[in-house]
Amino acid sequence: MRKSVPESSPISWEISIHLVTNPLILRHFAGLFGAVTGFFIFLLGGSFAVQGKWEIAGQISLLVMVLGMGLYLFVLVVMVVFYGNRQALRFTVSDEGVDYQTVDQRIERWNQSWVRRVLRGLMMICGGSLKIQQEAWQLYWRGAFHAVVHPAQHCIVLRNRWRTLMVVYCTPENFTLIRTRIDAAMTLHRTADRVIGKSPLLIAVWRTVTIVIAILAVFGLTELIEVNPLFPVLILSFGLAMVWLVPLMAWPLLVLIMGILGYIPIYLLQATHATLYEFSNLQANSLIRHGAYPRWQLLDGQEIFWIALGVAGIVYLIWLAVCFLRGRKISLMLSNAEDSGW
Repeated sequence: MRKSVPESSPISWEISIHLVTNPLILRHFAGLFGAVTGFFIFLLGGSFAVQGKWEIAGQISLLVMVLGMGLYLFVLVVMVVFYGNRQALRFTVSDEGVDYQTVDQRIERWNQSWVRRVLRGLMMICGGSLKIQQEAWQLYWRGAFHAVVHPAQHCIVLRNRWRTLMVVYCTPENFTLIRTRIDAAMTLHRTADRVIGKSPLLIAVWRTVTIVIAILAVFGLTELIEVNPLFPVLILSFGLAMVWLVPLMAWPLLVLIMGILGYIPIYLLQATHATLYEFSNLQANSLIRHGAYPRWQLLDGQEIFWIALGVAGIVYLIWLAVCFLRGRKISLMLSNAEDSGW
């Protein structure tokens, strides 16, 4: 039986941190906007690339890169204009976990601006990584993360298997005390011991690759059965959202897939006018008759291959979507929530 441990009083302090001149924040935002830019290049540029429209794909990729760099520079300007290159935070370390709150009155002006709402919605794509813009954030010791100490900056970085969950900024006076308190709490709750297994980022990347391969097969199928190419593009979008954001994106994915799957027999049973020939050793060709035939009688080997490959891709996507909906697999954003102890 686990021994009861007497509760300790929470430790709270306020600190004002630099923003634009903080290398940790600059590195964080550079990686964040790089990930967002790469995601949209892959999604938008890749959608045209798989259709053979390489020129359009290149133009869109270049445009996304310019927009990504522009947003990054814009956020740096916001840090200077709205925040004055500083932000006041209140940290609290308790027996339950560690949290922070913004206490700068200037933040209210930023929180009420439409620019902040747009940026926050954009950053949700990366699983809520825009921590410097949130009013409050909390990690619980029952989560799964470890501490990386930066004595020179008097801060403690709390990371899970692949990213930073929180940076605890300390004063020169309380740095040793906070470090000792966090180490003791994480040892007691075995927080760092739960940071095991493969990185969820690598798993998400692998699932993304498999979804793209399946979508390529579906693209070939939809082109054959004359379905609007927008359908596989939407399936790709919802599939990526399912893997990276929330599993509920599997529902619209299933609806689109079932629509394509239900149209296949309709297409194959449709009558089309054709001329059938019989080939033999006696004659070069011999006309049988000209008339209306169901499409499945007119399929050649290559068309049968694309249909079988497309159906295999659809079956895989259905299986993956069902796994997410039943909780057997979790999205990258939800894995962050679990590691935070929520």
